[in-house]
Amino acid sequence: MKALSAATSDVGRVRAHNEDSFLENASLGLYAVADGMGGHKAGEVASRMALDVFSSELAHFRMLIETCAHGPTPSLRRQIMERMDQAMQKASAAVFSVGQSDPERKGMGTTLSALLLVGRSAFIAHVGDTRVYLLRDNQVHKLTEDHTLVAEQRKKGLLTAEEAARFPYKNVVTRGVGLFESVPVDTLHLEIAPADKFLLCSDGLHECLSEEEIPAMFDAASLEDVTRRLVELANLHGGRDNITALAVEVPDLPMSEGEIAVHQKLETLRQIALFRKLSYSELIKTLNAAQILHHQKGDMIIREGERGDRLYIILSGAVDILKDNVYLTTLERGGHFGEMALIENSVRSATVRAAKPCDLLAVEQSEFYRLLGEEPHLAVKILLNFVGVLSERLRETTRAFSESRRRITEINISG
Repeated sequence: MKALSAATSDVGRVRAHNEDSFLENASLGLYAVADGMGGHKAGEVASRMALDVFSSELAHFRMLIETCAHGPTPSLRRQIMERMDQAMQKASAAVFSVGQSDPERKGMGTTLSALLLVGRSAFIAHVGDTRVYLLRDNQVHKLTEDHTLVAEQRKKGLLTAEEAARFPYKNVVTRGVGLFESVPVDTLHLEIAPADKFLLCSDGLHECLSEEEIPAMFDAASLEDVTRRLVELANLHGGRDNITALAVEVPDLPMSEGEIAVHQKLETLRQIALFRKLSYSELIKTLNAAQILHHQKGDMIIREGERGDRLYIILSGAVDILKDNVYLTTLERGGHFGEMALIENSVRSATVRAAKPCDLLAVEQSEFYRLLGEEPHLAVKILLNFVGVLSERLRETTRAFSESRRRITEINISG
């Protein structure tokens, strides 16, 4: 079953030409929005050309996409994100070449945000300030990060929200397809949940719309009504730019027996102190660095004295913790163990055994380091959380040590 989609694009109430373009390719599972720049209709040429080249390049990898749809593996998912990046580079080179050869189009470029649906996975490739939103369980999550001067200043803590709203260069993009021959691309993979909906849009829409307003818009009778209402709302707010909205609804695929819902994995991850204050897209990236392990009652998960390189998080079931073969405690859903293994390959201080059938989310040290290397901003958040965890443990150890000293002193005095 293919996804449903609908799109509406409008010139707005100020601009003379509509330089936005969009793409719906249901057979490939590809949906995209691009917002051109350059003036004298060059932006319109750039956005359309970029989408055409990007789509054409991805179509060359249809066999890879179909293989991943029927048997997804971490390797296949990485290959698809690499191919999307590669297609974006081809698009950038094509637009740049035309801009260089035609004086009237010199300097033209475009933003581009693309969504590729592959089986029960979604892949995103993104450049610029067009956006991709996910509507899940009546909550909206922004999956892309604006590549604009104001967004970078906010990220660095140089502007408050109020200052950003008054920032004179808020529409200046720091990345664009075709501005140079190549361009850095943000890519993301996420699992699809039943009834997920996506909204791809240009800045002419998201600058006039708060995230809190989006769920109500999707209450419309059809996706065509959704996109039409979104564009109408942007025009009511002044229509200062071209406006494009593309809505996508994934088919309601049934879960296989024993499959763990994606929202359960994300919520369990969110509860861990190490991953607190991460955005939804950052949680998704962290989840992508993990793997699901299934254990039966009595399975030995880690052994005391052995070296380990994994953090484990309990998604379902329970595990027993033993020290010197003596039972200490039981951890259930949401519990975790082994986080120090992400930092150093130290020996395990206790044995962990499955108390009942359980599902574990396991993060290996090598994947953890890869994630931190690819996502510096995310790395800072996680490492700050790690410092907080270690500080709390130090405080607990200090309190326990102080209590022990107090008791020893009392014993000596009474003796």
